[in-house]
Amino acid sequence: MPHLSQHILVDFYGCDVDRTVDEKYIEKVLIEASKVAGTEVITSLFHKFVNRGVDGVLITADSYYGIRTWAKEGYVSLDFYSTNEKVESKKAVEYLLRKFGATKYSASEIKRGDKLELGGQ
Repeated sequence: MPHLSQHILVDFYGCDVDRTVDEKYIEKVLIEASKVAGTEVITSLFHKFVNRGVDGVLITADSYYGIRTWAKEGYVSLDFYSTNEKVESKKAVEYLLRKFGATKYSASEIKRGDKLELGGQ
C-alpha cells in the first residue's frame, strides 16, 4: 500500500426519511456495515437532533466511520476512514446504500499519507 490510509466520502440521496431519524437504527446498521467491511467496533457515539437528523461515529480497530443525516431532505453523508488495506469500506457503502433505501449516491476516495513523501516508510 503506497499510502498510510484511505478516506471515502459518500453522499446518499432519496433515502427513506424514517430511517434517517431513527438513531438506534442508524447505529445498528453502521455497526453491521463495519462487520461487512471486516473491522471490529471499539466504541460508538450517536446523537439525535430534534427535527433535523442524527450524527454519529464508530471508532473501529483500524478506522472510523462518521455519519450525518438530514431527515427532511432524505440525505445521508458518510465518511469512511481506514488505515488497513484489508478493510473493505466499499462493501460497507454498498450495504448502507440498501439499508437507507437511497435512490442515488456519489462517492470519492482520497488516499492519505503518501509513503514516498514520508521517506518511503
